[in-house]
Amino acid sequence: MQSAPLETRVFHHKGQAIPYCLRRSRRATRVRLEVKPDEGVVLTIPFRGHPDDGHLFLQRHAAWLNGQLKRQAAIAAQWPRRWPYGTTLPYRGVHLPVEVRSGQPANVQVQSGSLTVHVKPIETAVDAARRALRSWYMAEAERFCLEAVRQWADAMKVEWKGFSIGRGLTRWGSCSPAGSLRFNYRLIMAPQTVLDYVVVHELAHRRQMNHSPAFWNEVSRHFPEFRQARRWLSTFGPYLNV
Repeated sequence: MQSAPLETRVFHHKGQAIPYCLRRSRRATRVRLEVKPDEGVVLTIPFRGHPDDGHLFLQRHAAWLNGQLKRQAAIAAQWPRRWPYGTTLPYRGVHLPVEVRSGQPANVQVQSGSLTVHVKPIETAVDAARRALRSWYMAEAERFCLEAVRQWADAMKVEWKGFSIGRGLTRWGSCSPAGSLRFNYRLIMAPQTVLDYVVVHELAHRRQMNHSPAFWNEVSRHFPEFRQARRWLSTFGPYLNV
């Protein structure tokens, strides 16, 4: 067991009541404060820590928290709440309605502008649909990322020696010194230009295994609009999830 169930609490600051979730974690060595797209404000404390320590942490970081909440509200106005918290999920930059149906076998199809998810009748709909969607997104990410790698590698005249798609990655992509490429499956939810940028970024490491000015010149030479793509990922990347 790594963490205890979430406790819902309220933090009062300058007349404002801010709900937050208190999480006790065996892995945590310090207090951590996050503002997540779907969960809201999450305060993590060490498993044996005292809630008062978390409250004092909130008080010290109240200005930062208010700024993050305003930023999240501004982004939320541009981005629909994702399924199952809302009704849609992004696919290649487009928000598609999700429809869960009972059927055999479990699968996902894009039909009439919707994501239709068939799950087995005996399974819990949301959990089964989430598993089916993640598997489908993984397969789609492999298909489109591999196609982009082949096209951009030819255009950039670089070689690569391996390719894979990952689910639990903390980065959008990586390139090993040997030329093995790995990409986050969530890129399939982003617009094609964003996916292309990440592919170009990793392939540029075949010439520069660093983030020096020479590296960014290489990226810019092949993908001049990379700053817009980076900004998009920074803003909307946390919302790409199933």
